[in-house]
Amino acid sequence: ENVIAIDRPDQQTRLSLRLEAEAVQAQAAQAARAAREEVRRHTALSDALGAPPADGTAEPATVTRRRDAVNVALAGARGALAEAEFARARATEALNRLSDERREELIGSLTRRTVLPLALDSLEHSLPDLVFLLPATLRQITRDWKAGTTTVAPSQLVILLLMTAFAVFAALRLRRYLMTTFVRPDHVTDPNTLQTLLSTLAEATAGSLPPIIGVSLLLFVPTEIYGVTGTLAEWMRSLGVGLIQLFLILSFSRAALARQEARWRLSPFTDAAARALYRAVCLLAIVVTLVTVCDALARPATAELQSLLSLFYTVSITVFLINLLRRGNWRIDPSGQTQRPARFWNRLRQLAIATSIAAPVAMLAGFTALSSYMLEAVFQIGLIIGLAHIIRESVKEGVNGVLTRLAKADNTTGRALNMSENTLSTARLLSNIALDILIVAAAVALIIDHLKVPSEELRVFATKAVQGFQVGSYTFSLLDLLLGLLAFVIVWAMTRAVQRFLNERLLPQTKLDMGVRNSLSTAVGYVGVVIGVGLAVSTMGLDLSSLALVAGALSIGIGFGLQAVVSNFVAGLILLIERPVKIGDWVVVNGVEGTVKKINVRATEIDTFQKAAVILPNADMISNAVTNWTHRDILGRVEVAVGVAYGTDVRQVQKLLVHIAGAHPKALNDPAPAALFSGFGADSLDFELRIFISDISSKLSVASDLRFEIYRVFSENNIEIPFRQHDVHLKSDDTPAALRQKPVNRRLQRRLTARSRPRR
Repeated sequence: ENVIAIDRPDQQTRLSLRLEAEAVQAQAAQAARAAREEVRRHTALSDALGAPPADGTAEPATVTRRRDAVNVALAGARGALAEAEFARARATEALNRLSDERREELIGSLTRRTVLPLALDSLEHSLPDLVFLLPATLRQITRDWKAGTTTVAPSQLVILLLMTAFAVFAALRLRRYLMTTFVRPDHVTDPNTLQTLLSTLAEATAGSLPPIIGVSLLLFVPTEIYGVTGTLAEWMRSLGVGLIQLFLILSFSRAALARQEARWRLSPFTDAAARALYRAVCLLAIVVTLVTVCDALARPATAELQSLLSLFYTVSITVFLINLLRRGNWRIDPSGQTQRPARFWNRLRQLAIATSIAAPVAMLAGFTALSSYMLEAVFQIGLIIGLAHIIRESVKEGVNGVLTRLAKADNTTGRALNMSENTLSTARLLSNIALDILIVAAAVALIIDHLKVPSEELRVFATKAVQGFQVGSYTFSLLDLLLGLLAFVIVWAMTRAVQRFLNERLLPQTKLDMGVRNSLSTAVGYVGVVIGVGLAVSTMGLDLSSLALVAGALSIGIGFGLQAVVSNFVAGLILLIERPVKIGDWVVVNGVEGTVKKINVRATEIDTFQKAAVILPNADMISNAVTNWTHRDILGRVEVAVGVAYGTDVRQVQKLLVHIAGAHPKALNDPAPAALFSGFGADSLDFELRIFISDISSKLSVASDLRFEIYRVFSENNIEIPFRQHDVHLKSDDTPAALRQKPVNRRLQRRLTARSRPRR
């Protein structure tokens, strides 16, 4: 607190102060936890002893002494707790002040205005200095060379030449090995992402290694040997770094874009886009290298000239950067395009263009640091996003390949996993989601670090999120939440394993029907969910008694808006326990006829004979009348109605029908088939044939067979099956024609005649 109040500390001092304050904060939190436990323990002891008698009744002296000792200890624990909380509050306040100072320093450095480059007074000083800048720089380089050079012994020169020859020889051998072994091998006709990335890295290394070694030998080694210092040494180092960056960018872009072979590109750009993108990258890399070298040469310039040169540098880089970000340079080949968020990439490109245009504007307004910050942010964020995309595609393809090989492996591991297509697809999805989360988190962390955003606040927030942060009277912890979720997932996986064991191994060995098996399996699933939720809640440290308000609000919501859901849930439980309807039953409810496929928590799925799935709420299955053909057994009766003409021998018809029924292979003898004379119809004598079959599911086919046989037997015995006859009586009309004719409206007739005449 004293250091922060007296002087604004620098970054290093601020970091050390933050570490000390965080240590104090952690110690205070630990002391507060210990004191809080002491308070709880002594409070429990005080409650056990009770309050002193209110009516003045004497109590044992030992109880009084113990109560006094407990009260003294309780007061001390409360004092220690208050002291620890106070120390933690002071440490937190110090950390907040350090964060505010760091934030203000960053904002102040970005918003600090310098010389306006195009102001008249600035141009009066910068333009004359620009004319004499190059001669003055050359004179300074010459003076530095003469003042800093040292005599080199012949042995040092020999060693330098030998090192140079060995380095060149090793670089050439390595380049040849990489080009022949890893760069676009001929035997690979359809390379995957990993093979393409390996080929790109090998080609980029082989292309950039010889010039990098040459630049190092020409610029860095002589600087160390000859002892060059001053402007010349700084210029040589800047030139060396710029050329190395240029060679790396050119080599990697040439290898990654593969202008002549589309199958070896890291991204599925079109041929025209790959060529245009390579030219734009080369131009931008050359411009950035020239700017780096020229900036090193112009270090002795005045502030006005530096501002003018910085404006020129910024405008040059912005022009070539916008050329790189043109829409035509990023066209994707539709045949090789996968599902990518094209709109996201387009918005990101537009944001980069807007930021690049804003950089020269900020430079014109005198915000030099802000302008450089914008351009550096565009380059660094673009590089991080590109690397993250390449790493994501490569690792994702590698993980998917490993999962596929494990699933198809004909060994102990493959047989133990026994992964189906659905399981393999789910594993791929989960692995891709986890990979995306890790890569996005790493990319965001790198972007935040490169943007110079104060990472202390982020680190403190992450620590609080993991360890727990206080919101009112509740403490939320990301770690506890993850542990609770993990506990629920483990219990759920164990529940699924138990259900699979019951359905595949244990229950099929019993004589229980399918409905009882399904009820047991579903009940195990419900119990597992309840246990998992309870374990997750206890792991997260939630007090269920504190959720009474939430439960009350939930009950109100159930009373108003969730009545149907709750009623269907309760009805589903009744169906599973009472089992009036089971899986596989043939039911008819609300005009829907079919087989029960599945009984869920909310609804029952019925598979109709037209192969349509009908989702019926469970409440309808309980409250409405349900016809269940296979409730207790699958025995059923088939009725076939038939009529014969009046005058037919009814006893003969009865005998023929009974004979037909008894001859059917699926007809049961007990109960025996029966033919009943059901009534005297308007057109026929009505009979009904009844037979019992062992499987009611074949009711329709048996009825059809019986009708075929009845028609054949009746035809052979000349028994007529009559059809309904209708007598039509036509009523004659004796009214005279003169009376039936309606009177004619003469006036209307004249109007119609006049309108129909043509006009002259």
